[in-house]
This record gives sequence, C-alpha cells and structure tokens, in this order.
Amino acid sequence: MMFRGRALAAALMLLTAACAPAQTAEQADAFVHNVYAHYERWAAEKSTSSGQSFKEAALYSPALIDLMRKDQKAADGEVGFIDYDPVCNCQDFDGLKVAEMHIAKTGEKTASGTVSLKFGGEPRLVKLQLMLVWTANGWRIDDIKTSDTPSLQAALKQSTRELLKLKASAPAGSNHPSH
Repeated sequence: MMFRGRALAAALMLLTAACAPAQTAEQADAFVHNVYAHYERWAAEKSTSSGQSFKEAALYSPALIDLMRKDQKAADGEVGFIDYDPVCNCQDFDGLKVAEMHIAKTGEKTASGTVSLKFGGEPRLVKLQLMLVWTANGWRIDDIKTSDTPSLQAALKQSTRELLKLKASAPAGSNHPSH
C-alpha cells in the first residue's frame, strides 16, 4: 500500500511537471528577437515610438519595474536615472539593426543574452547583456548591463538612494531633490 502511494505521488509530480509551461532557451531567444524586431521596424519607419510603446510588463520583470517606479517617484517629476531607452542603450534609434544576438539559459528560470546593435552608418557596436527571468507572463528582462552601466538594477537602486537622500536634506517646502 505504501508503494502505491509513493508511485501515485511520483506519477502526479511527473504529470504536473509535464503540464507546466516550459521555460526553454528557445522561448527566451524568441522573446528577445521579438523585442528587437520591433525596434528595427520602428527604426526603419523612422518612428518616434520606442520601448515606451511596449507596456512595461511586456518587457521588464516585476522587480525591474518596481525599481524604475521607485526611482521616478524619488525624482519628484524630474528625470530619474533613466533618461534613455535601456533596451537599446540609446535615445535615438535611427537605423538600429541587430548585428549579433546570443541567448542561453543560465538556470531553470533564468537566461542571459548578449545583443550587439548598430545604428545607421556608425561603425561602432553598442553591446548589451540582458539578464532574463521567467515570470508568470513568460520571459522578461530583469537587468541590463552595458559598458556604461554594469547593472541597471544596481544603478536604479543607487539613484533612488541618492535622490531620497537629497530630498531628505532639502530645505522645508522644497518640492524637488535638486533644490
């Protein structure tokens, strides 16, 4: 009887695992390709849209969105840390083309990828490392690393701390941390 109970439990665990959505490297790769396909299309159309056309939740992990919102709130209506589009590490994406992209799983629910972008006739490549995490809604960007910003998450945390410190030391009645 004990054996049947264990066998049933093992069968239920296997069935549950088989029914759970897979977090494959191919899905992570497809997510990143889809994001940059939109950017390439916008660049070709010379659209003024950018990553802002995506809903935050369609691009970023809940943890990264939370950090972005905290930084914006601490900035009191001023520009916080992000004054550019982190997905392309740019403000203007005219002529954006993906030169190279590699995505690999790093854990059961994590993946990372390197993306090299070219802009118009510029010879230099803009290189980004994307840290991805599997969420209830699929793969999302959890952190972005560039040569200028070793970790977007860390930079947002630092910016928020600095803005709140400035706000706390601002004279009474001042509305902005910069006063």
